[in-house]
Amino acid sequence: MDRETIQLRDYHKALVGLELKFAQDLHKSLAEPDETLPIIIRVLRRDGRNCIGTRDYNPDRVNVAVENGIIKSIISIG
Repeated sequence: MDRETIQLRDYHKALVGLELKFAQDLHKSLAEPDETLPIIIRVLRRDGRNCIGTRDYNPDRVNVAVENGIIKSIISIG
């Protein structure tokens, strides 16, 4: 695994536990100057219920599970 991949995984792990709105704002402010970070946070599970998502792969997207407005886990990248 290359250094960039490891840094990206560590960054996404840091999103867990943050309030969704705060994470989206923070993510956007960090991603704009650094184009290597995915810039879309998409909720695929909210409060235990699956949300509708497309099956297309988008490397600029991180998919998360949210409970009570807090990011509980990273489901996938893409």
